[in-house]
Amino acid sequence: METTALPVLVDVADPSVARHVEGILGWQPISRGPGLVAPGLALVDRAVAVPDGVPVILLVTDTVSPVVAAHAARGADAVVAWPAQAQGLADVAADVLRRRAAGPAAPVVPTLGVGSASGGVGATTVALAIAGLAAWDLGLDCLAIVRGWVPCPTAPDVTQADLAATSLWASAATVAGLGRLRVLRLVDLPAQPVSIGPDPGGAGGSAWPARVVVEVAASVADILVARPDAAGMAALASTAAGTIVVVGDGPASDRAVRAAAHGRRVVRLPADPRVGHATWVNRVPAGLPGSFLAALRSALG
Repeated sequence: METTALPVLVDVADPSVARHVEGILGWQPISRGPGLVAPGLALVDRAVAVPDGVPVILLVTDTVSPVVAAHAARGADAVVAWPAQAQGLADVAADVLRRRAAGPAAPVVPTLGVGSASGGVGATTVALAIAGLAAWDLGLDCLAIVRGWVPCPTAPDVTQADLAATSLWASAATVAGLGRLRVLRLVDLPAQPVSIGPDPGGAGGSAWPARVVVEVAASVADILVARPDAAGMAALASTAAGTIVVVGDGPASDRAVRAAAHGRRVVRLPADPRVGHATWVNRVPAGLPGSFLAALRSALG
């Protein structure tokens, strides 16, 4: 797609970007605020608001924290390393504009990925609790795809490859007493973000797609479950998760955890023996204490 004289919103700290855009690519850099020319593309180096409908390319520079950049990339159409990939910026922009012109991508079911910093930290319990809250509080048909114990012995096993099937909702097991919650047991751990297409059998027809909560690798999770220890702090430094669920106490102070979170939401869950009991008797999420569920409600935001 032709990009000559493309009006571009440049919201980047590095002044070399605007010089490259105008002097090398021949684009028209424009500033924020009212103007006669609407931008056809935005170049940013962090998560910032852009005008509706404007595609975004995130420029990742050496001065940007990798964690912050990874989080910002979730809202971008493409990511370019600056200045290492400066010569390829025009090609990336053309591809982004071409995809936008082709129309919206196939719809996907809203999906939350829950990752664990270490074994036994409680990621399955948190995933089932969030799925249960989506069913209870939001009234959504919700599918939980988890690796640990599930509250239904008849839950079918699935693999990463099975997640592309459109029959997930129909094949999942219903949780007794929670008609809107169904579960599947995942036998391997997705190392990439999971994208699930709408299921014709879910959510009572076409009114709402089913909300999906799935366990994934910590590096690609939307929600990271961790203890405040060395493993948890290491996972926090490398994940792009927007919400950090910290379980119990440990050597890392609350101040250290929040500093490592770089402004991301931190949810504290106290170590509660009632949670372990609910897991042992297969009563998750229905048997979880109310205080545990109340703390997790913010993760649904």
